[in-house]
Amino acid sequence: MSLTALRTELLLPAYAGMTDAQAAASLNTANRQKIAPTLASTLVRQIIAAQSAEYAALTEASRAMLTYLTQGGSVDIANASIRAVLLAMFPANSATRAALTAAAVTLITRAQELSLPAPTAVQVGWARNQLEAFDALGATVAARATRNEARLAACESDLTPVPTLAQLDAE
Repeated sequence: MSLTALRTELLLPAYAGMTDAQAAASLNTANRQKIAPTLASTLVRQIIAAQSAEYAALTEASRAMLTYLTQGGSVDIANASIRAVLLAMFPANSATRAALTAAAVTLITRAQELSLPAPTAVQVGWARNQLEAFDALGATVAARATRNEARLAACESDLTPVPTLAQLDAE
């Protein structure tokens, strides 16, 4: 899990008054719509065929457009124009339109939107309270490692005694 991405998200005002458990629950609640990029043409045809009266009411031009849209293996519903043309063939409150929309839309969590696995309250707390200190410690350790490597290289080239770990840590 990218704790940095989690921390960035948790710094948003929406999480300010939440406990760690509440923030984790919010991140893990499937309440965001994601539109599938495509629907299989066969699925689109099955959905439309299930409402034969609505299909029968289509004009010849709409039937021709429907045939055109579903002639390939999939319908590109991520394309707003294609989605609009397909949905416009059917009345706003029709069963066909509702079924096509339901097939195209899935609910996902905010964590999924961020490409994160579902965080726990413990991970939320850690990201809020420990990540900054962890990053600072990591930077300090990296700086010391670089300095110690340079010192050891100098000992090797100068043939001077190698310092102990205690001596290295004391500096």
